[in-house]
Amino acid sequence: MTQNGGKGICAIAATEDSSAPDPDCPVGLTIFRSRQKAAVWCGRTQTTAAATSKSINARLSTGKSAPIERAAAPARSASSRPIRPAAPQLAFRRRPWKDTGRTDRAQEPFPMAFWLDIAAFVLKTLLIVAALGSLGALIARLTRHDLRRVGREVEVRSLNQRYDQMRDELDAEILGKKERRSLAKARKREAKARAATPTGKRVYVLGFKGDLMASAVKRLAREIDAVLTVARPETDEVVLRLQSSGGTVTGYGLAAAEVSRLRDRKIKVTVSVDQVAASGGYMMACAADKIVAAPFALIGSIGVVAQAPNLHRLLKKNDIDYEELTAGEFKRSISILGEITPAGREHFIGKIEDIHTAFKNFVAERRPTADLAKVANGDVWLASEAVNLGLVDAVSTGDDLLFHLKDEARLFEVATVTRKTLLQQLFGGLGFEDRSALAPLGELAKAFIRIRNN
Repeated sequence: MTQNGGKGICAIAATEDSSAPDPDCPVGLTIFRSRQKAAVWCGRTQTTAAATSKSINARLSTGKSAPIERAAAPARSASSRPIRPAAPQLAFRRRPWKDTGRTDRAQEPFPMAFWLDIAAFVLKTLLIVAALGSLGALIARLTRHDLRRVGREVEVRSLNQRYDQMRDELDAEILGKKERRSLAKARKREAKARAATPTGKRVYVLGFKGDLMASAVKRLAREIDAVLTVARPETDEVVLRLQSSGGTVTGYGLAAAEVSRLRDRKIKVTVSVDQVAASGGYMMACAADKIVAAPFALIGSIGVVAQAPNLHRLLKKNDIDYEELTAGEFKRSISILGEITPAGREHFIGKIEDIHTAFKNFVAERRPTADLAKVANGDVWLASEAVNLGLVDAVSTGDDLLFHLKDEARLFEVATVTRKTLLQQLFGGLGFEDRSALAPLGELAKAFIRIRNN
């Protein structure tokens, strides 16, 4: 049924895929008004609903657009009061979109879920772009840092400039403008005077932090090679900042021989010990012309030690045979799994004594003032005590030694360029330069493994 209204055209429509807004309503009545949104309402009178249902069923069964019959209103007595029909309830309803070709259907606004999906997509895109940009910036920074080192074996830094820079920074905070100007003029005159005079003494500062295998000896050898190419005999000097508690005889014997190369070419060598120089570390120190140590540094340990577990009796107790075949009587005098014979033990002790004798002879040659009868027993002393025993020449820290040398010589710190892996470069770019900075991550990983195993 169609009816012309005052503001638009009303039509009765029924769809199979739409649900009625009211459980009492068998069909949905949709009002289409020109240039307005669609609304759904349902009549409340039983007659209208029955007539509408009957007409729609007839249309569906015949497949033709038969006119909808309207039911006649029931008769009422004169005494009965007229019944006002209930006001239609208007409510917006979201209906599935179907392309029916109709142009009068009003387009529904985008739901909130659509805008949330768009916002999530934009946020993910921004996060991915930011992550890729950060990674690219880090790689570019590492690449620029490595390009500066391409083809370089050593790095040289002027310690005099470092001291001057620290002085200038403090003067800028402490002094006034007039004092800074006058001081700057005086320093310019001093710089011109130094430039006019011939080049004076140069001091090359090297470093050695030893482990059990003296693995830093290769790096030290390259640094010594670089110094020997420019150092002037009987004029320049080398300061070696040493820290080592000793290790293998072969490793530290080689390290001492590398330091002796400087002395053999008449280049003065001073070893500075801030913490410890014991056993093989003290052997390296003895290769220098002068030893300077901090007051509480440990010095000495002129001795040789060798230790090895022996599991022969344990294997024999469990009926496990172990055979070790050698050619030569003392090819393997000490074994971990084989039996240690008295002859093999005596031979091995003799070798240890020979190494100890060579150690003492080296110390006696380089430190003639040391009393080997007192100091060559494997004991260690503080630097303040070692001065009286002839093991150390002076008590001073390495920083104080360099600070006094800066006024009489030009100081240059020489260090080899270390090749880092990509992982080390990435951690270095994030601020983890030292292994100790990664220790918490290692402990956290171990704790996670323990929890997972339990």
